[in-house]
Amino acid sequence: MDRSWMDAPRHTEKYLQGLAKFLGFAFNKSSVENKILCPCKNCVNSYWREESEVREHLVCEGFVDGYKQWMFHGERVSSSSIHHIFV
Repeated sequence: MDRSWMDAPRHTEKYLQGLAKFLGFAFNKSSVENKILCPCKNCVNSYWREESEVREHLVCEGFVDGYKQWMFHGERVSSSSIHHIFV
């Protein structure tokens, strides 16, 4: 899946369309009681938020640096990726 939109300015159509796809994916794969861990720079995947709040955070603050593999949002992670994250 293309992640180039994550590096686009947050006010652009490219970012907003990519964000909508991310939110659909994340809420489909990893929501608990209609909330997901918010991957914004302030929440850093530590706080459960509803979709509108996650969207606002990601537009205003952006994603936490380096969050290109969505392991907290339903994306499968290979063992080599996990090793790379923790080394």
